[in-house]
Amino acid sequence: MQGSIEDMYKQVLASKWSDASKEYALITIEQFSEFKGLKVPRPQFRAYKNKELFVPSPSMIKQLIYRIGNVKLRAMCMIAIETGASDARAICQDANIAERN
Repeated sequence: MQGSIEDMYKQVLASKWSDASKEYALITIEQFSEFKGLKVPRPQFRAYKNKELFVPSPSMIKQLIYRIGNVKLRAMCMIAIETGASDARAICQDANIAERN
């Protein structure tokens, strides 16, 4: 990082880092500015305070399922997703999905 404290803040916010890494970098720059005797307020960055609910798309769920290495576990997850079976019914070996409530 180069430049003034404000420039460092801008570099962090413009980076492709994860939100958690950006939050820690901003805290570090704030501590550095205090060490230098400067009072530069840290920008308000909302890494974990996002109240918007994240709902994955069906294609994201399928990608997650296909990455499961254990074939039996993958099959149980696919059964649960495709049929709406509960976790207990998907795990049960002799589950008759047609009889589910």
